[in-house]
Amino acid sequence: MTELGWAGVLVAVAGGAVRVSTPYLFVSLGETLTEKSGRVNLGLEGTLVLGAMSAYGVAHLSGSPWLGVLVAGVAGAGFGLVHGAVCSLARVNDIAMGIALFLLGTGLAFYLGKPFIEPVAPRLPHLRTARAVHRAPRRGDLPRSLADIGKAVKLLGYRPTFNIDSGLRQTIDWYAENLAAVPHAKKVAHA
Repeated sequence: MTELGWAGVLVAVAGGAVRVSTPYLFVSLGETLTEKSGRVNLGLEGTLVLGAMSAYGVAHLSGSPWLGVLVAGVAGAGFGLVHGAVCSLARVNDIAMGIALFLLGTGLAFYLGKPFIEPVAPRLPHLRTARAVHRAPRRGDLPRSLADIGKAVKLLGYRPTFNIDSGLRQTIDWYAENLAAVPHAKKVAHA
C-alpha cells in the first residue's frame, strides 16, 4: 500500500466531511421548506436520528431495506406532525418545542436502538485463550518505554496488587460470567 502522507489525511478528512454532512444537508433542505410555512423546527436532528434508527431496526428485523425506508419516513412524518400540531396551540414556542423533540428523538433512538448496536458480548469467552501476537516493530513504534513507577513507590508507598496481564484476565472472565445478566444482548447476537 502506498503511503500518501499529509495529502492522504486531507483527502480522508474531506471525504469524511462529505459523508457525514450529507444527511444534515437533506435536513437543512427540509427545514428551509418548514420555515417557508412560518415555523422553525429545531428538532430535525432528533427526527433524523430516530428515523435512521427506525429504518435500521426494521430493515434488520424484517430483512427488507425498503420497509426500513418506509418506517423512517413514517417516523419523520410523525415527528413533524407532532411539532406542527403542538406548535399550532396558543402560547407554544416553536424553538422550545423543537428542542424538546430533538431530545426526545435522540433519546428514543438510543434507547430503542441500544440492543442493535451493543457489542456482541457472547463472543468474549474466546479471549480467555487468546495470546498477543508480537510482530516486527514498525516505523513510529517506541522500542522501549521510559515509564517507571519508582517515584510513586518511593513517595506514595504505592504497591500494585495486579499486573496488567492478570488484571485483564480477571476483567475478561468477569464479563464472560456476568453476560447472562444482559438478556437483550443475547437476543440480538443470535438473531
